[in-house]
Amino acid sequence: MKSLFYSNSLTVGLVVSLLLNVLTVLVLCLVLWLFKMDILINLKIFIFSVVPNILLLRYYATNELQSSMKGSTISLVVCLAGLLIWLYKMNIFDGAFNWAIRL
Repeated sequence: MKSLFYSNSLTVGLVVSLLLNVLTVLVLCLVLWLFKMDILINLKIFIFSVVPNILLLRYYATNELQSSMKGSTISLVVCLAGLLIWLYKMNIFDGAFNWAIRL
């Protein structure tokens, strides 16, 4: 019997990648809570939530599961864009993009 990770489908790639991303965010929240760290101060740590998705992409690439890899890539891009927009809205990058081009 083949596992869920070995099926070559766009929806499987999307679902597995989204579940992996949500699970990673929950684990990061739990770690911040256990060490009694403020989540709003340490928001940049959530950028690491895409690392398991990159490892999942590597797994799909080595097993030549292109459709699942496409779904995982779509999920990775959407989650990373959403995370960066959320961090920008929370003013985490405040002062990071205030450079000017001088002529």
